[in-house]
Amino acid sequence: MEIYPVLDLRGGKAVHAVAGQRHQYQPVQSRLTTSSDPVDLLKAMQDRLRLNQFYIADLDGIQHHRPDWPQLRRLAETGATLMIDAGFRTLQDASLLEANGVAAARAILGTESFEDLATVTPEHFAGGIISVDLRNGLLQLAGRSAETHQEPDMLIESLAQRGFRDIIILDVATVGTNQGIPTLPLIQNMQRRCPGARFITGGGVRSEACLQNAQKAGVHGLLVASAIHNGTLGRAELARFGDR
Repeated sequence: MEIYPVLDLRGGKAVHAVAGQRHQYQPVQSRLTTSSDPVDLLKAMQDRLRLNQFYIADLDGIQHHRPDWPQLRRLAETGATLMIDAGFRTLQDASLLEANGVAAARAILGTESFEDLATVTPEHFAGGIISVDLRNGLLQLAGRSAETHQEPDMLIESLAQRGFRDIIILDVATVGTNQGIPTLPLIQNMQRRCPGARFITGGGVRSEACLQNAQKAGVHGLLVASAIHNGTLGRAELARFGDR
């Protein structure tokens, strides 16, 4: 199982995501460093936890359609492997990663932002990742995508059948809540229905038991933030479950 530390960016700082209440997010307070600068936090996790793959949520892009390109470039310059959700509404938006010096990152198309999932194929979106965005178990869909699918399992199955291999399933209402990972039953169901897909999830990770439960459920990649910054999960615990 891959471990992906999460960095939520807003206004040039890394912020602590809690329950999807984005207007209330405050700068991260981490045991790894006193800084809330995204690059300082990323480097601390590289150095102290030996992690080098990161999930980046650019809230300026997701909420206001203004990606923080200078910060994204700084993060890319560290040499880390990045997955970036910056609220891309179209494939043209996603292609701006290359134009803005972040070419090596994998773009994430999130259902809450992307306008028409029906038009996207793996061939048009090579190397990218689809994020099925939920809030309290309900799909968050933008634009014409909202007209085509209403149930998470049907959308996920459709994406897998169309050839998308890497699919994020994330319930934003549980992010930063330390309540456990609510998407594991859905992922177990989808593993049976879509055996070729690789599922990434997170939200609510609170302990080593959560890592164990995710691994048992067949999760390919796990997004973790709060439990890293509050010291609950350190290098030893992450190394027991993360691929190296």
